Amino acid sequence: MKKTIIYRLLIFFISIFQVIAQESVPGDSYPEFSCTEFRTTCGRNAVACGFSERERVQDAAHWENFYCGNP
Repeated sequence: MKKTIIYRLLIFFISIFQVIAQESVPGDSYPEFSCTEFRTTCGRNAVACGFSERERVQDAAHWENFYCGNP
């Protein structure tokens, strides 16, 4: 009985470590850092960068505020 529980726990932890190891391998699963050119509402050219579309949109909002003074 004790050996069965120990083996099951061991298999459980090994499976968790395999999942963690697979997720930590660099490759296509990681988003790529990229930049996008855009034009602000006040007519200036700017570049927004980030690892995801959400980060690039947030960066664009910061540049919009910096160049145009929009809140």
